[in-house]
Amino acid sequence: MYLSKWSYPENYNEQTPIIVTAHGMGSNYEDLPPVATEIDNNAIQLNIQADLPFGPGFAFFVPDFREKSEIEVIEPVIHAVHDFIETKVKEENLTNNPLMFLGFSQGAMLGLGLTYLYPNWLSQVFLFSARMPAFYQKLADETITDEKSKTAVFISQGLTDPLFPREIGQSYAKFANLKLETVSYNEYPVGHGIHYKAINDAKEFYQSNEKRKIK
Repeated sequence: MYLSKWSYPENYNEQTPIIVTAHGMGSNYEDLPPVATEIDNNAIQLNIQADLPFGPGFAFFVPDFREKSEIEVIEPVIHAVHDFIETKVKEENLTNNPLMFLGFSQGAMLGLGLTYLYPNWLSQVFLFSARMPAFYQKLADETITDEKSKTAVFISQGLTDPLFPREIGQSYAKFANLKLETVSYNEYPVGHGIHYKAINDAKEFYQSNEKRKIK
């Protein structure tokens, strides 16, 4: 199962937001805390580490879809990550705190999946360098029907990303606008990574939606 690490500010209460981070393939839970801290240095952090050894780090799933389809491989992982977060939050008695998610690459793909499979569960989601598997659209059509989800989503895509070109980001941002009330799509002069301006823009987006109430 996944490993995790909590990080707390000096002072916190049930209004203090929780930022959950999920890294990309070959990385670990030490990768994204600095980004989360830049967005809100007074937030509680739950940093999750995937359970499959991959390169110098770990992966949440191996993107080999020859024997199993994307939905067979990825959907169970989305549910597993959701259940893991729920368990950890309950263990810390933080169930009333606003819950946010920050992911890079594979972690961002999971964040988008959580947004669609569990509408209004997360208050804000920050997606850096991701793509949307085709089956997400079907799932979102099933879970988000009458009203748009109130989850606010910030999307960062690299202009020279060799893995997920800008057209991929533009495509899933267009669909996100159909299902979510608040979507901010942004492109930066970077490859498969997080540009410093993306972090600044994510912080501004967070602050503009900070009072958003989901629960």
